[in-house]
Amino acid sequence: SFSSSARARLEITEVFSHPIKKSPDALLTQEWVEIYNPGALSIDLTDWKLAIGGKKKSLKSGLSIGSGEYMIFTDDEVNIQLRDDGAIVTLLSPSGQVISSMEYPKLDEGHAYAWSDEQGEYCITRPTPGSLNLCVEEVQKPKISAKSRAAIKKQKRIAGYAAAYKAVTTEGE
Repeated sequence: SFSSSARARLEITEVFSHPIKKSPDALLTQEWVEIYNPGALSIDLTDWKLAIGGKKKSLKSGLSIGSGEYMIFTDDEVNIQLRDDGAIVTLLSPSGQVISSMEYPKLDEGHAYAWSDEQGEYCITRPTPGSLNLCVEEVQKPKISAKSRAAIKKQKRIAGYAAAYKAVTTEGE
């Protein structure tokens, strides 16, 4: 079954804004944004948008993202133009509600800005498109604005509430 956008919980988990000019991996030669669905239901992405630096781009019609799945949106697919010197990327529901937002810093070629659930923080690391982000090798120190630090604290708080709720609701199963 599908979730309505009113209950949808998707997360922007990785941004790759400075591709490698010559790479055997085609995905690493283009810009992309990774989205993760931590929820229990698939979400229909029809009429959803990515906003980058204020410019809104529609996601491909007819796509859905399953529970626990990652999805990559490349510059070819969504006609996104990520800035090498950093920007804010926002995921908007069909009603225009901000579902997730990430401010990424200036990145060197071949580096990604990613959220790691394991470490509970953002880091600049090697790209891990379509899979769990591991910040075991921080390759560049990020510069985070006060606004983004506040948003990160809020996301950590919400993640803590979700984990506590899951623990309480699954007790005794």
